Amino acid sequence: MRAGVVDQLADEEMRQLLEQHRDRIVGLLTETPGLSLDENTCAGFLHGFMTVAAYFVPDDSVYQQSMFPVLGGTYLAAIDAPPEATPNLAGARRFLADLAAAMDADPDAVILSTAQRAILEERIRGGFATTPDVPIDHATLAGFIVGLMYATNFLPSDDATGPIMLIATVRQIADDLPT
Repeated sequence: MRAGVVDQLADEEMRQLLEQHRDRIVGLLTETPGLSLDENTCAGFLHGFMTVAAYFVPDDSVYQQSMFPVLGGTYLAAIDAPPEATPNLAGARRFLADLAAAMDADPDAVILSTAQRAILEERIRGGFATTPDVPIDHATLAGFIVGLMYATNFLPSDDATGPIMLIATVRQIADDLPT
């Protein structure tokens, strides 16, 4: 990924686009209560973004093509993280608890069947399995959710049902984690 980003930075227009996404991502991670700018939260963001890209955006579409600069922006955000930065696990737990409360209060909340949850959980865990150095913990799952939400801007329609189902699944995975 680094080599691809370095190549893209040579093009002024592309560099500005990557930096724009970096700035948005850094803003989301530093301004959202409970989140922090660290490598694991950025990795969670990337996994969430990529999950939407892989399962809900048509291959070779203009939507998919427009997502590539976000990958470079995520890389730039991760390298902007202070080297000593550690995930804010307590804050991420609060973020996830607040999200759960909001979901519980929603009269139109998504209720997943056992089969749906199993499929979506496998997609989430399968994505994280590609990067074994990135744990599935509260911080990476909070980053995952922010990445999902960021990716909804790139869906070919206003239908965010798939990402919402993923958020419901992440919530359940988070509920099963030790505190």
